[in-house]
Amino acid sequence: MSKNRLIQEYMSEVRPFQTVDQLIKNYKNKMDIIDIKESDLSKFEEFHFKFLRLNYEHKYNIDPMEVHFQFFLVQKNEKSKPYYDLMENELERIIVVIEQRVNLVMSNSRELSLDLKIERGIEAQYVEKETIELLEYLVSFDLRKQL
Repeated sequence: MSKNRLIQEYMSEVRPFQTVDQLIKNYKNKMDIIDIKESDLSKFEEFHFKFLRLNYEHKYNIDPMEVHFQFFLVQKNEKSKPYYDLMENELERIIVVIEQRVNLVMSNSRELSLDLKIERGIEAQYVEKETIELLEYLVSFDLRKQL
């Protein structure tokens, strides 16, 4: 995967950076997404996000007890069908989690996580300087195409 190919193929699709709040607001217009509490997660969903706090602590050097994750449930309906159809377990719900401090956004749906990352965009400074952050962002387009 060459840098030049990624730039040539995907640079026209680069989106301007959005905060996680802006991103969730936009996705709430596309799909039915509701706020839920972490205590509302099933045991299976809880397990998926269990290591998030630990990874967060190590990556950002923040006390995991001071982290405020917000959880959202993507309601299963026609709007979200393309994502639910790709879930490994048909009983599993799709959850999105955000954290404001470092603008973290992720989901237990691999496809939705990639779409969120792509839609979230990238800061102009990374695009202008063609940094590693830009390459990581452009790889997301490549990965999404393969799914």
